[in-house]
Amino acid sequence: VVAALAGGAVPAGQQPDAGAVAKAEAAVADAFAQSGAPGAIVTVVSGTTVAWTRAFGVANVETNAAITADTLFQIGSVTKA
Repeated sequence: VVAALAGGAVPAGQQPDAGAVAKAEAAVADAFAQSGAPGAIVTVVSGTTVAWTRAFGVANVETNAAITADTLFQIGSVTKA
C-alpha cells in the first residue's frame, strides 16, 4: 500500500496524488476481500506528517457501525519484533 501511495516517499506537507491513492484503496479493498477482516484504518506517515489515512469497513459486524478516524483497536501483539 505504501509503495502504491508514495512510489517512495511523500514529501512532508504534500499529499500523494489521486492516482496513487486510488491504487492504494483498491489494494486495501482486495486485501480485505481475501482476509475476511471486518475493517481497519490505514495510515501512511512521512517523517512526522500524516500523508494519508483512510478507514475501511466496520467496527462492529453486528450493528454495521462504520470505522472512523476515532475508532480504537486492540493492539494485540503487533509490536513484537
